[in-house]
Amino acid sequence: MFPQLPADFASVVETTFKNAVASGDLIFSESERSVLKYDGYTMEVRMAPALGQKPKSAPKPDGEGAKKFNPFFPPDPKLVLGGLGDKHTLVLNKFAIVPHHFLCVTKAEESQEAPITIEDLRATWAALQEPIGTSDRTLAFFNKGKNSGASQAHKHIQFLPLDKGTELFPDKVVARTPYEAPSERDPVGQRPLKHSAIPFEHFILPLPTDPSDEELMMRFWALYHRTLQALKQNDNWEKSFNWAMTKEWVIMVPRRADEFEGISVNGTGVVGLLLAKSAAQLAQITELTAGRVLTEVGFPVGPNTEAHYDY
Repeated sequence: MFPQLPADFASVVETTFKNAVASGDLIFSESERSVLKYDGYTMEVRMAPALGQKPKSAPKPDGEGAKKFNPFFPPDPKLVLGGLGDKHTLVLNKFAIVPHHFLCVTKAEESQEAPITIEDLRATWAALQEPIGTSDRTLAFFNKGKNSGASQAHKHIQFLPLDKGTELFPDKVVARTPYEAPSERDPVGQRPLKHSAIPFEHFILPLPTDPSDEELMMRFWALYHRTLQALKQNDNWEKSFNWAMTKEWVIMVPRRADEFEGISVNGTGVVGLLLAKSAAQLAQITELTAGRVLTEVGFPVGPNTEAHYDY
């Protein structure tokens, strides 16, 4: 059974965000949006200078070797949006460049390196159901491993309300090949898909409108299998990847580096929403091209191995 969002969730997010910004408990910085057009796809870059000021986890000042500060255990009550089932809490992102950016964190002190569970997938699907603010849909993303752009060690899935009209490259793939019913040859219902113009390795599956536990879990593991296969083919054993999801599709991207020439990339970047810390970095991304940056932190598209695919 899928957990239920807190009552009037969209209103709770808006009110809590507004109050937290006013009190200084949440740092919101405006960002400038640029769209980069390539042959067959587009990428968006948000330039937000405040990103360069965002701190990473630091040890508590109570002795050498002290445990790193965990902002989610417990989360700041002024940022909490409510519980989501027995295992998760919804909380606003303290450093936001997009309004209403929120997280789903485990109530237990669980590692970001721990496997994704069916409870995590249920919570993710539930949190995608209600549009927030002026957005008409939400992107969920998860950064796994030291090369993925992850910045906190406590397990958390992030949710970014998307501007109306935002088109991500998996949208085009799924529009061409929507969800199909399972078959004996393809028990998940669709073999992983790719965008023909995207130069970095990625795996996409469409989602049914009302997925069951099995449908969500099978898709995650089908993509994870393919991701591990890509890492193995490239002699990389770090098991770093980004996983992202909307109500229409789910994608996984294997990673080999956290950044390229100072340009950091997380789970938003691999679906076409890159971040720049300065005008100079925006110019750098424009010159290098987003496809080059994403290929350098990921891997070039590998050979088609569909004939050997094994769920």
